[in-house]
Amino acid sequence: MIKDRPSVIDFNSIKEKGDLNTEVIAHLPESQEKRSEINKIISKIHAHYIEQYLKEMNCPIEQKLRLIDKIAEMISIS
Repeated sequence: MIKDRPSVIDFNSIKEKGDLNTEVIAHLPESQEKRSEINKIISKIHAHYIEQYLKEMNCPIEQKLRLIDKIAEMISIS
C-alpha cells in the first residue's frame, strides 16, 4: 500500500467536496477473455454513472432522451 493514501475511498465525501478527479492504477490480466470481462464491468459502471447523472438533471425527460441519443450517436461514430 502506498503511504499517505487512503485504502478506502468514500466517494460520497469526494462528490460533496466537488473533487471527482482520482487516479486509478489497474493491472489487467493477460488473457483476452478476462480483459473483456473487466471491460464489461467498466462499461456497466460508466452506464450507472450516466444514469444517476441524468436522474439528477433538472430538465424535461425529452431533453434527457435527446442527450442519450446524442451520446449513443457519438459512441457509434468512434
